[in-house]
Amino acid sequence: MLAAVFGECGRSCKKVMEINKRMLAALVAALELSAVLMTTTSCTPETGPGICYRITGGKSEMVVLGSIHVGNRDMTDFGAHILDEINDADVFVFECDTTSLEARQTMMQYQLSDEPLVEQLTPETFARLEEAAAVVGIPMETFERFHPWAISSLLTSSQAAKELGSGNASRAQSMGVEETVRGKVKGREIRYLETPQMQLDVLCNFSPELLDAMVLSGCELVLNPGQSDMNLWPDWWQSGDTEKFVEAFDAENDFHSPQLTQEYKAGLLTRRNQHMADVLCSMLEE
Repeated sequence: MLAAVFGECGRSCKKVMEINKRMLAALVAALELSAVLMTTTSCTPETGPGICYRITGGKSEMVVLGSIHVGNRDMTDFGAHILDEINDADVFVFECDTTSLEARQTMMQYQLSDEPLVEQLTPETFARLEEAAAVVGIPMETFERFHPWAISSLLTSSQAAKELGSGNASRAQSMGVEETVRGKVKGREIRYLETPQMQLDVLCNFSPELLDAMVLSGCELVLNPGQSDMNLWPDWWQSGDTEKFVEAFDAENDFHSPQLTQEYKAGLLTRRNQHMADVLCSMLEE
């Protein structure tokens, strides 16, 4: 049997594919991959807490578990149907290696920037970042070291942790769905769909205009917290309300420019989804 976990996935999937059950199981952490996997066959979601899909029809079987990269204690409360799939799994497939020393070194290398931040952002965005830095308690001197995409990620993660009541960003990540699953692997095989380089190259190669818009979006989350629904994420996940995640994703990643929004989704979702779907389809034929 094959099981899979996705970061913010399952949102446009109303079906589950058909495959004969076998001894291959994987948990996959990926972004919205199910929409790609489900395009050719019919399926139904598993019932109970969480966003969970069974993929059937080939030589192996896979269960796709919808994931959020940050969470709180409510996010770690899996239904019995999910725990059963985890216990039966032979192989766990995550989005990317983020725990090894090599992966952490790579991420740190990509996060740092040699260019002055003031030259990478518009005056408006730089001014908003100074305001956001004061709110989150991070000195601007710290932000000056980082690439714009890393600043956007840091702001978003910090605000998510605050609204979820998880403390800091690191603690919020430790209570995300895939990290909870990772703690249940117990020596079984782990595979990854991407390398850190593959993910980070996408972020670093976004246009300057999109990077500026991403930082500004992160600043607005911090400075206008009442406009976010992050505190409702655990409830949506527990109830399997994928439509709410669709709406929230589109709202938070609307850069007020069709071109920038398209660039973001094409780079971060569409092309990566196709690659990950191809990898998983190969696994299903093993």
